[in-house]
Amino acid sequence: MYSKSSYLSRCGVFCRWIVLALLPAILLAAQNPSSKLQNDLLALHAAWWKAFDSGDGAAMDQIETDNLTLLMADGTFSHKTKPRAGRQGKGDSQAKHSLSEVSIRQFGSAAILTGILTTDLPEKPFRETAATVVVFIQQDGKWKIASASWTSMKDPKEKE
Repeated sequence: MYSKSSYLSRCGVFCRWIVLALLPAILLAAQNPSSKLQNDLLALHAAWWKAFDSGDGAAMDQIETDNLTLLMADGTFSHKTKPRAGRQGKGDSQAKHSLSEVSIRQFGSAAILTGILTTDLPEKPFRETAATVVVFIQQDGKWKIASASWTSMKDPKEKE
């Protein structure tokens, strides 16, 4: 019979071996996307904002999953329950959206974009900065936006 300390020591060794054995699989699961995929997802994100700003619900329907969920910066949720075509209100067509501090990680048929989204309205003295997370999934060989969230934040370029 093993003593308690000997048993715990053997469990610790066993757990280390399990972690070491699984580590390569874990690292492979969170693949760095190819530059093509990264460019494709950034272009899709830009097209989504362009469609939103111009009120093009049909284009948004092509970019989004049917069950899109948005977590707004004010903490409220918005769930897509119907197509946007013919119902999408127009945003501000002068809005300029830019991403910085972007990271995209791919997990099989899903990818997660994290970054800082800055929205400027050139005709007004308006700038909004938010941390963003966008979840993309592949459906029928096409990447679509399944979820997005924004958290308001202070503009890192602003001086205190």
